[in-house]
Amino acid sequence: MRLSWSSLVLVLVVASMGVGAEDVQISVFAPQTFSRSTTLSLQLGSDQPYDLQSVQSLLSLSVDVKSFFGSGTPTLCVYFDQDTSTRICAPLQGNTVTFPISPISARLLTFELHGVTFFSGGSSTVGVIVGDVDVEITQIHWTGGAGATRVQSLASLRQVNAVKLGFVRDFVTLQGTNVAQVFSSDPRVVAWFNDSTHPGTGKTSTVNPADEVLVCANEDVNRDSAGNPICDFVDAAGCKSRGSEWLLGSCCGEGAYVNCQFYKDKQAMCGVDAQGRHKWAPLANVGTIVSLGTCPNVQVVSAGAKFFTCGDVPSGYSNIEKFQGKETLGGHDYVCQGTQLVECGGDSPFSASALHTGDRFTFLGKVNYCSASGAFKESFDGDQVSCEKTSGLVWTGSKCCGEVDDPMQSYEDPTGVGGCFNGQFVRSGATVGGVREAVNYKGEFYVCVPQTVSVSTVFANTSIVPKSASPCGTPLLGAASGSTPHMLCTPGGSWRFTDKSEVHYVKSVPWQVRAGQDKLGCCPQGQCWDGVICKNRGEVLLIEGQGFRCQ
Repeated sequence: MRLSWSSLVLVLVVASMGVGAEDVQISVFAPQTFSRSTTLSLQLGSDQPYDLQSVQSLLSLSVDVKSFFGSGTPTLCVYFDQDTSTRICAPLQGNTVTFPISPISARLLTFELHGVTFFSGGSSTVGVIVGDVDVEITQIHWTGGAGATRVQSLASLRQVNAVKLGFVRDFVTLQGTNVAQVFSSDPRVVAWFNDSTHPGTGKTSTVNPADEVLVCANEDVNRDSAGNPICDFVDAAGCKSRGSEWLLGSCCGEGAYVNCQFYKDKQAMCGVDAQGRHKWAPLANVGTIVSLGTCPNVQVVSAGAKFFTCGDVPSGYSNIEKFQGKETLGGHDYVCQGTQLVECGGDSPFSASALHTGDRFTFLGKVNYCSASGAFKESFDGDQVSCEKTSGLVWTGSKCCGEVDDPMQSYEDPTGVGGCFNGQFVRSGATVGGVREAVNYKGEFYVCVPQTVSVSTVFANTSIVPKSASPCGTPLLGAASGSTPHMLCTPGGSWRFTDKSEVHYVKSVPWQVRAGQDKLGCCPQGQCWDGVICKNRGEVLLIEGQGFRCQ
């Protein structure tokens, strides 16, 4: 193996080969020129792989060959990392074949030998070469090197500012006289080094590791008087200052786009809103509501292949359709309110006028809520995210409490953290409606007997049939959080919290209790009731000159 070195150079590669049509592959690396000897014998129909031994960002690729064949002119092809969609070919002429590659990152090269294309009578067919065909690759040359690679969509570069990729030192350590260079293989994308002494997009080399690497879109491929590419966000700002809107390299209302109509090359409508501003309505912006109130006097939302409107369709616009009812576009629901479009935008609205999570909207006589996901719903039962993000609503465990239009204002949620009573959330361990004999326990309602009149009437106008608890016995375990999480029904009809989980028994005091005390109470087997709390065996109390011992 023979290696030939060039001076060390840092290159930022922005390519679309091997990724989506609207993606760019961004690589930062220090390229070197390699030349390796090999022996790869190719025949028609047989592929030969070659391992570069590491992932390389390739800027150029060529091979030296020896050819032996009977007739025809075969074609030599190569594809990268077993992805046949990246295949590129070159005629097998002379002893060196140079492939017209765009920068691409790969480790494995796969070479192929193809037949010759014959042209006859205006049609073409791929023929098979007859005879002894053999091609031997003896040397592989490439310029490239290992480095970091990112994939970023072209759409992400259509911003109001340049996209910062970091500093030179974030990618490569420059040493000695190393020179960093930057370029883009896609003419719609500009990449450059930025520093305080050389602003603008024209700086394509640097020795300063503190320089920033910046990228922007330049889809109209225009340049300033000094020959520097002009980022689209700069053009867009100028467009906006003139009361217009920018799209894919052009201002609506300027140049070739002065008329109010649909332009096929932009796949967008150019029109004028009610304030006289020129605006684009692109089909690509699915779900975004655009109002063109002056010209052509329509409000539209893109469905991808056509527009929808709630008003009348202007004459001459065959790709606008009037709809009624509800449409789902881009995952969001849209309805009509007269001639106005209403979007449920949820947590990620497409339009400035969209409703947000929890907003109410009456549709076909029924109140709907806009959910976090962008769907209109009559209730958030089963939708915890939307319920918890809406002011005044509380998630009980499987349902949403507090919806004013919910016909079920009072209900239990046996697997939840509480219940709903007259539209108000009642957490586990809390009393119901101010009635001390009624509580919620883990989503279900309980009453402590003996029942009072207030308990018997509190659930009268609901479908809830509360469970009854006898005095003392086993506590309702884990009714609430804190140091006293368990709940007991007392002989007096109220509920008391305790830290004891064992069975409790009805206990009483042999003396006359004072105001605020209870003659009967609940205590574990080995304790006595003192009118307020439980006392341990052996404890002594002095009541009005008389002594009492717990035993």
